[in-house]
Amino acid sequence: MSIHLIVSEAEQQAIVNALAFYNRVHAGEMENRDSWEQWSLAFDEDNSGSDPEGFVDTLATKIATSI
Repeated sequence: MSIHLIVSEAEQQAIVNALAFYNRVHAGEMENRDSWEQWSLAFDEDNSGSDPEGFVDTLATKIATSI
């Protein structure tokens, strides 16, 4: 099964950052505070702030309901 999803440049960047973060955390490469701070800044930029129902959450819903 293939799903085609049209995403904006900002959505694509948020998806890439989310997957890279997921990989770093679960591959055990997030051992220092500086790494966490950099990822926090990247999230705030992708999300346009720290609102838990912001851009990133909306994007997750878009992807989850695209079937």
